[in-house]
Formats: sequence, structure tokens, C-alpha cells
Amino acid sequence: MICYITGDTPEEQTKMCRSAIKEFLNGSDWTQITNNPLTPEYSAEWAVYRQELRDFMATWTPSNEADLPDPPMP
Repeated sequence: MICYITGDTPEEQTKMCRSAIKEFLNGSDWTQITNNPLTPEYSAEWAVYRQELRDFMATWTPSNEADLPDPPMP
């Protein structure tokens, strides 16, 4: 999933990318609670996706776009 980043400097781009990742993580918190409606297998796929999001910044070079991992599809 391509995420377009605004910001003129690498520092601003990094801040914006981290903010986008935080939004995706916050929006998928429900997939990791014990009583979610997902199957255990699908919940595990979400856990992998969320870890990929957390790990993304370690390899990303600041630019105006970020190719973030795609969320799991049903």
C-alpha cells in the first residue's frame, strides 16, 4: 500500500510516516484483543501485519512515498 508523505526534509517525512503507521496500528488494535470476532488464524495474520508496520521504519529511506505492508484480506 503506497502512503504519500508530505514534508520537505527527511525529518518531516520520517515524522509523517511514523504518524501514518501509528494510525494504522491504532485502527487495527481491535484485531488483537481476546474477544475479537476473527478466527485465530486471521487474528495471527493481523499480528504479522502489525509487526511489519512496526519494523518498517528500520528499512525505509525518507522520501515522499512509503510502500507500507498491505493489511490482511479476508
